[in-house]
Amino acid sequence: MSLDKLRAQIDEIDREILRLLNERVRLAAQIGHVKLKEGAEIYVAKREEEVLQKLAAQNQGPLTEQAIRAIYREIMSAAIALEKTTVIAYLGPEATFTHQAALKKFGAMLNYMPLPNITDVFIAVEKGEADYGVIPIENSTEGAVFHSLDMLVESDLKIVAQIFLDIQHNLISRSKLEEITKVYSKDQALGQCRRWLHQNLPNAVCLEAESTARAVEIARDNPGTAAIASSLAAELYGVPIVAPNIQDKADNTTRFLVIGRQPSGPLGEGRDK
Repeated sequence: MSLDKLRAQIDEIDREILRLLNERVRLAAQIGHVKLKEGAEIYVAKREEEVLQKLAAQNQGPLTEQAIRAIYREIMSAAIALEKTTVIAYLGPEATFTHQAALKKFGAMLNYMPLPNITDVFIAVEKGEADYGVIPIENSTEGAVFHSLDMLVESDLKIVAQIFLDIQHNLISRSKLEEITKVYSKDQALGQCRRWLHQNLPNAVCLEAESTARAVEIARDNPGTAAIASSLAAELYGVPIVAPNIQDKADNTTRFLVIGRQPSGPLGEGRDK
């Protein structure tokens, strides 16, 4: 079959996909109106996970389950955005791993509110300034995030869902590896890359930054300086990745919680494969 004919088939399929996407969103909007009338939550983690698992089971490829989840995450995000203005508070600033976890759960179409600390995330949700909050709760290497645990005990907010995020640390710098003399990041990130740093940058000084995103800002503005952060942070601040995936343990996973004013039934597992 010729290239023109193949492209014509793709154009026809795209038109049908677009029609069906809009039909799906219209139906989702109708569901949203019913929920608003009944005072029900727009976002239901259990239902979301059921839909994603069903789609994954029906998928015959060549798209992977991860690809299917990513595509439908954005479809659902667009639908929620049309149903109701939804604000997600998270432990900021932008491009931190908590931001990445929030995007993984809610998609790019909602409104995001970065906040400087975990307490502020709880307060924003309690006051209704945000509909949901995303906070770190546990890392497979570093253990529990005690501030989050303390706030959960003190607050009346409910756990709505959980998110598992594979943490991939990257060395980010405008300088070459051999030119780097300082490395900035959060203390947890520095700890999770300790062995790699010892082997590859034994003479570099490791310094703590208030966030991984702030570390990238410092690396961007100072020659001979690097940051340990996510690929999202590297992209946002326009700083190259010198060495990817430098975490000492391949199975470095952080669990995050979505908190809200109302429970959402059994937790959506959110363990994306």
